[in-house]
Amino acid sequence: MKKFHIDVYDVWLHVAVNYPKNKFFKTYFADKACTEPLETEIDHFEAKGFSWGILSTKQHPRVLFININLEKAEGILDLIDTITHESFHSAVGVAKFIDTPLNDSTEEPYAYLVGFISKCVYKTIFEPKDE
Repeated sequence: MKKFHIDVYDVWLHVAVNYPKNKFFKTYFADKACTEPLETEIDHFEAKGFSWGILSTKQHPRVLFININLEKAEGILDLIDTITHESFHSAVGVAKFIDTPLNDSTEEPYAYLVGFISKCVYKTIFEPKDE
């Protein structure tokens, strides 16, 4: 997993590849008071990827988590599609954190944010040097 700080919005992005479901729950949902409600049996881990907005953890006040399941990707174009898809969800998560809806005047910041998040996911997959 790699962690990226989105300075301008003071949000942390945690990007993982093939992250285990039990570790996800243990890491992010051990303290139920620090996050949005989450049903115990989510099916997100069966998908090609998923993102989750977490209100806070013990280390960071606002976290976005993205997991990419490389075993489910059906080639590089499918992987690019999944990265873009999850990056958009995460950009929406940032916007919710800062109460900024998508409209004509916020379209450009959204686009930059999707691009930045996509790069972070790409780096995690293709330059895996961190924890």
